[in-house]
This record gives sequence, structure tokens and C-alpha cells, in this order.
Amino acid sequence: MDVRYELYNQTKSTKLTYRTNRKNERLSPKRCSLLFEAVHNVPAPYEIVWKVNNKSDEEQDINDLGHSTKYQYYEGSFHWEGTVYKGIHSMTVRIVKNRNVVAKKEVLVTII
Repeated sequence: MDVRYELYNQTKSTKLTYRTNRKNERLSPKRCSLLFEAVHNVPAPYEIVWKVNNKSDEEQDINDLGHSTKYQYYEGSFHWEGTVYKGIHSMTVRIVKNRNVVAKKEVLVTII
């Protein structure tokens, strides 16, 4: 499985260009939207579970360490998230079939 994501403005109407750091890592600004896509070959029916893991001091101060969203296979393999907090975060996607995780992928996202 692969997970791709693209940067959009806050209203999700315009695709934006990423800035990169010296290591050529993608940097996402705050107050924007990210569109994630899970690319996989798991046959239906299945569930897709998207989990945000917030890892910086900004979230810990207000006790927002993450959340999950679940979709059924007929709802598609896409998920929107806002870039609210600065720091390095991760998005984990799991494909669940017959109550078993059959595919899993985590991507790091840096918010500036």
C-alpha cells in the first residue's frame, strides 16, 4: 500500500505548492488542508481507518494527541485533514477486512 497527500488552501479549493527544507522534505504551512489517498489492492468489502498522531508540544498543551476517522470501502480511499498545529505529525492508514488489519502505512507530515 502507498499513501499520497497533496496540499490545498484552507477552503480546499486551490492546490498549493510545497516548500522543502535542506533535506528535501515537504513542509506544510498551518491553516491549510491536506488530501490523503490510500492506494491499495484490497478487494471490497473493507474499512479504511485514518489516524492522526499529533506529536508536538502545541497539541500536548491542550491535550489533542490525535483522532481517528473510519470509512467504508464505498466511501472512497481519500481523507481530508487540516494543518492546525506546528511540528512533525504522522498519519497512519489501516485497511481492515474481516476485523483484521491487512494493510498499514504511516507517513510523516511536517507543519510549519
